[in-house]
Amino acid sequence: MRADSKGERTRNALIDAAIRVVAKEGLSALSYRRVAAAAGVSLALVNYHFPVKSELVASLSATVLRTYAQSIERTIDRVNSGTAMTFDSIARRLLRNAITRDRERTLAWAEIVLEAARHPESLALAREWDSELQRLWTALAVATGHDPSPVAVRSEVDLLTGLLFLCIALQVDGTSLADTLEGKVPVCPGQETPQGPQQQNPRKTGPKAVETRARIVESVIAILKEQGPSAISFRAIAERADLSPAAPSYYFAGIADLLSHSQNTLTERSRTRYREVMRIADRSSLTKTQVIDLTTTIFVREATESGPDNLVFFANWLEAARRPELRPVIRSFVDNQIAAWQRVLPMQNGDACTRRSGLLAMTLFLGKLLRIVSTGSVTADLVQSRNEFLYALDAIAAGTPGSCFSHSADG
Repeated sequence: MRADSKGERTRNALIDAAIRVVAKEGLSALSYRRVAAAAGVSLALVNYHFPVKSELVASLSATVLRTYAQSIERTIDRVNSGTAMTFDSIARRLLRNAITRDRERTLAWAEIVLEAARHPESLALAREWDSELQRLWTALAVATGHDPSPVAVRSEVDLLTGLLFLCIALQVDGTSLADTLEGKVPVCPGQETPQGPQQQNPRKTGPKAVETRARIVESVIAILKEQGPSAISFRAIAERADLSPAAPSYYFAGIADLLSHSQNTLTERSRTRYREVMRIADRSSLTKTQVIDLTTTIFVREATESGPDNLVFFANWLEAARRPELRPVIRSFVDNQIAAWQRVLPMQNGDACTRRSGLLAMTLFLGKLLRIVSTGSVTADLVQSRNEFLYALDAIAAGTPGSCFSHSADG
């Protein structure tokens, strides 16, 4: 079949429609009927080109990955042809494109990454993405004269992944990106101060009500772990919690309110686990080695014992791209995490840790955690994590020139 044949053009149009559906509603909401409607074709035509849904998802992933790879390869060609660009400036430009011009494809990629922990076929796609990203960014490092070692490239890619999810969740655009990269987290329009889930009236806060609300939230978290945000409905929650169909709507204002409560619950669990590790240390006088050891301990625990919880955590971040009501809760978490890293991160020459450095440390941690959760944690990856944190936190403290960890604010 010729690349420009009618059948190939139709197939590509169906893949583009699938990307739009996934970006708007999530991968778990992808169906032939939705793709047919988005593409303006018959249901039979979608079935003809993609006899099984996994083939459609794989084609979607391959298309997004190919487009991304071509963009980086064109950039490498320009650098090799004499165009002066640094690794950092290229990373900033690609990040900007990902959250603006290529936003739909970015959301589709993020959905595949999160779905990987739920389905074996998606896990293979996530691992393919991880391998290709490492290859592409290594080639880019070589072209720009940046450190091409595996630990350096891995750290840069993890950092960019964390930044990408942050920008998606908080609706960072091209205008606010520069400030965001300096640690100035954008305020959600119309919500100048971080807000939590909606408050309940007094008659819904007695002992029985508290227990029922907790059951509902746990049911939400369980559904998110197994199926994703698109599966959340009052009926599904009521069935899961073994309650009457009207119970969830009695206690919660809407789906966004439920997701906000689930995010708060997961955040508090994470803080409890963090405090359990940090209570053995004097945070006012931590050495660099202690910070690395404690960070690695927390990371390994989050990636293994709490992997499913973190899958839901990231799913809520991605859902915030579609539900603005979730953004204040996430923004509050980001502010708290930046402040926490500022307290413990040792900087060179005894300088105080800036918000920018706190942001980089936080997004590095989250990006690394997302990679492990989505590709399946293996012993080699977990063992290597300490060396990766050592490299990355040193780079943050030093503001390594030409790196994404650079102190420069250009781009």
